[in-house]
Order: sequence, then C-alpha cells, then structure tokens
Amino acid sequence: MEHNHEARRLQVNGIVQGVGFRPFVYQLALRHGLKGEVANTSSGVDIHIEGLPTAPRIRIRSRRKARPLAHIVEVTSRPEILQHFSDFRITASRGKRPWPP
Repeated sequence: MEHNHEARRLQVNGIVQGVGFRPFVYQLALRHGLKGEVANTSSGVDIHIEGLPTAPRIRIRSRRKARPLAHIVEVTSRPEILQHFSDFRITASRGKRPWPP
C-alpha cells in the first residue's frame, strides 16, 4: 500500500560524475526496494527516492569504497512530494539542481 510511503530528495556534491556513481545509486535503490530516479546536475547528483518510512535509506557515505573514484563532499536531504514512481531509473542530466541548498 503506497499511502504509507514517503519521499526524500538527496543532493550529492563532490566528484560524483563520470565515475559510475549513478549506476551505483541505482543498484543500492534496487537492493533496498526503493523507487525514484537519479540524475547528474550542474552541481552534482540529484536523487529522488520513495519507499516505506521503515525501508533502509541509501547510505551513500558509508559505501564510498564501492566507488573508489568518487569523492563525496556533501550530501543534503529533505522531504519531497511523493510522485509514485513505478521503478527506480537513471535519467538524463539536468542543467541545474531542482532546489536550492
């Protein structure tokens, strides 16, 4: 039942483009049963995740060694409007981040 689901938006800044970071996030989302999307922006990587409040969150910092070329400087997170994604996907790059820091 999706009425218990919640959504979050994460913005990841640092060296996270061109190092396989989006496929890494995609695999984490699939492993944890999350839905949403991940995209490059002009300032980093933007992630929209949806799932049950008790579902494991994507713990990007603790899994750094899975992406040895990535260097995460900052991860910001905020609640987001549930968009009812049917899956998790990698989307096209965006010019700007969708929300201010």
